[in-house]
Amino acid sequence: MKNVLIVDDEESFLKSIADGLEAYSQDFQVLTAFDGREAIDVLEETPVDLVVTDLKMPRVNGFKLVEHLNKEFPRLPVLVMTAFGSRKIARKLSELGISQFLDKPIEFDHLVGRIFDQLDAGSRGRLQGIALPTFLQLIEMEKKTCTLQVQSGDQIGLLYFLKGELINAETSGMDGEEAASKIVTWEDPDIAVDSVLRKKKRTIDTKLGPLLMDAYRLHDERGAELADEESDVEFDLGLKVPPPPPPPTNGATRTQDSKSNDNTKSNDNSNKTSKKKSTAKSASVTESNMSVRDTLKELADLEGFAGVGIFTPNGESLAMLAGDGYKDKLKTMGVLANNVLLNAQKASLDMGAGRGQLVHVMAEEAHILVRCLNEGDDPLKSAPGKAHYHTVLVLENDNGLGMAKLKLNSVIAKLADDFRP
Repeated sequence: MKNVLIVDDEESFLKSIADGLEAYSQDFQVLTAFDGREAIDVLEETPVDLVVTDLKMPRVNGFKLVEHLNKEFPRLPVLVMTAFGSRKIARKLSELGISQFLDKPIEFDHLVGRIFDQLDAGSRGRLQGIALPTFLQLIEMEKKTCTLQVQSGDQIGLLYFLKGELINAETSGMDGEEAASKIVTWEDPDIAVDSVLRKKKRTIDTKLGPLLMDAYRLHDERGAELADEESDVEFDLGLKVPPPPPPPTNGATRTQDSKSNDNTKSNDNSNKTSKKKSTAKSASVTESNMSVRDTLKELADLEGFAGVGIFTPNGESLAMLAGDGYKDKLKTMGVLANNVLLNAQKASLDMGAGRGQLVHVMAEEAHILVRCLNEGDDPLKSAPGKAHYHTVLVLENDNGLGMAKLKLNSVIAKLADDFRP
C-alpha cells in the first residue's frame, strides 16, 4: 500500500482533504502533518510515496521542507499547494525542482488526479547489466525528461535530464559537470529511473557526447597512472602480469650435515617448482595477449591502415594497434562509437531492416569502420557470459575498403573468445 503525506497547518483544510481521500483507501493511505517539522518526523519513521505540502507554515515552511526532501529523499515526488502563487514563488520552486504548483482553493477532483499522476510517475524502473553511457545516449536520442539515480558499490549519484539534455548532476558533495564526469565512468551500475525531473537548475552546458569523451579520457589517464605505479604491463593491451612469488622460506637449520644437504635440495626443488608455476602463469597471460595482437595484425596489412581498437560498450579500451599519431584519436572514437552504433541500430530497426552491426563514416581525412559484436539478444545490454565489444578500424584511404569490411567481420568473430566474460 502506498502512503501519501499531506502537510498543511490549517487543521480544517487538512481534515477535509484527508476525509475526502478516504474514498481511495484501496489505492493509497493518507498520512498528515501540521508543518514541515512534523512531516520530517513522519518521513523518518514511515515510508512515503508522495508528499503534498503547503508553503506558508510555522517552524519549518514548505520551501525548507522541499529543500530537505531534495537532500534526504531526492527521488520522492512532491506536490506543492499555495494560496500565494506568483512569478517569484514559481521561480523559487523551479530552482528546487518543482515545475508546477496547485492554487488554493483547490478543486478536489483535480487534486486527486494530480496525486494519481504523481504516484504513477513515481513508479520507477530499475536497470542492471546495461552500460550507463548506452542508456544516457538513449535518453538523449529520445529526448526524455527524468532523474536517474546511479549506484555503483557504495557510490550514489543523480543525473538530471531535461528533454534529452543532461542539465545537472550530484554525487559526494560535487555537482554539475564535475559530478557527471565521475558518475558516467562507474562500473556495473544499478540505474533507477524516475520520470520526474527533481532539479531544473542547469549547471551543465557541455553536450553529452563531448562530456562522455572527456570523462573517459580522464578516467583512462588516471588508470594509466595507477597501472604505472602498481604493476608492469605486458605489451600495450592492458593485460597485467603479476611478478613471480618470492621463494619459500627455508625451514629451521639442521645441525647434521646430511639433514642440511636434504634441506638445500628441498629448497632448490621448491624454487624450481615455484619458478615453473610463475613462468606458466606469465606465459598464459602473454599467450592471450599475443593472440589478440596477432589477430589485430590481420588488419594491419590493409592498404591505408592507420589503426584499430577494441572497446567495451562503455568506451573503455581493451586493445589497440596503432601508430602514435592515432592512439589518442582511437580512444576518442571508442567513446563515441557506442553512440554511433546505437543510432544506427535504432534507425535500422525502425526501417524494419533488422539490427545494424556495421557503420561506415566517410570523413575528409579518413574512413572509419565501427563494428559491433554482441552475442546477447538485447542490443542495449551485455548478456552474462556473452561477448559484447566494439571494433573501430581507421583507414587513410578507400583503396582497401571492401577487403577491410570482409576482414573486420572475420577478425571480430575471432576475438570473441578472448573477450568473452
